[in-house]
Amino acid sequence: MLISTLVICFRITQCCFVCFQDEGIHMFSIGVGLTNLDEIYAIASEPHRQNTILVDSFQDLPTVSSRLVSAICEGTAKTSPLAGLA
Repeated sequence: MLISTLVICFRITQCCFVCFQDEGIHMFSIGVGLTNLDEIYAIASEPHRQNTILVDSFQDLPTVSSRLVSAICEGTAKTSPLAGLA
């Protein structure tokens, strides 16, 4: 699922993703060129920072894509496979 939070109100976004997480869906978030990180962290499952990837531009996405695919395919453990990418 790809969500553009530029179009969605922060409160609605936060509410929806909390509901998804309550249902056991593990959420990763990717922020591109962001300065305000509140919303992107709210999307990610806890621990929020370990389940969030931050990059400066869309051109930087290939540098994190293989690790993201591994995290998704392997499932999640108590510590996120994305730790250290933020």
